[in-house]
This record gives sequence, structure tokens and C-alpha cells, in this order.
Amino acid sequence: MPIAEEIYAEVKTLPDELAREVLDFVHFIEERYVKRPKAEPTLRPSSQLRRIPGSAKGKLKILNEDDEHLHDFKDYMP
Repeated sequence: MPIAEEIYAEVKTLPDELAREVLDFVHFIEERYVKRPKAEPTLRPSSQLRRIPGSAKGKLKILNEDDEHLHDFKDYMP
């Protein structure tokens, strides 16, 4: 029996959660040892990119909620 069939027979008996781990391991082995040509990334024009409202939520932290820093920008304000 070829090794792939032996592996398949064993994995068929596993619960889905464990079979998923086997599949993850197979992907890990492929990434580490199998050399495949990587596709060149294609850049899309910014007009085709879609912004997702709220995608930056929680990524910025405001350190001070005061106006002390505004004097640094007085040359730029009307």
C-alpha cells in the first residue's frame, strides 16, 4: 500500500479536530521542504482597494486628552 493511502486510512479514523492538526502539519511540511515557485504579488491600484470602516479601531492609543500639544502647531493653524 502506498504511503499516501496508509496516511489517508489513519486520518479517516481521527476526529475532525485531530484530522485538522494533521492537515496543518502537512501544510507546514510543504512550506518548509517543498520548493515551489512563488507567484509574484500583484499590486492593485488604490482605486480598487476597499476600505473597511472601523478596521483601525483599537489600534491607536491617545495618550493625552488635552490642548498642551497644540502650541507646537500654531504656525500651521489659522
